[in-house]
Amino acid sequence: MHTGHVVIRLGGDAADPDDEEAEAQLSSLCRRAGTTIEKSALVLDFFEIRSARDLGRVEPLARKCVAWARRYPW
Repeated sequence: MHTGHVVIRLGGDAADPDDEEAEAQLSSLCRRAGTTIEKSALVLDFFEIRSARDLGRVEPLARKCVAWARRYPW
């Protein structure tokens, strides 16, 4: 990016996120990109939510992801 910052996109449709796996991937991504978490922006991608039923399914997952993301200084 022009500012020297990177965007990290977390998302997946196969399984709920695993905190330990996300931590390992985050560290690895930052190391490979030559950056730090402080210089990164996080995008939580929950794909397309088309109905109240979809929203009901994704809401607990979104809360879990946000709780995890709050551990870091994005």
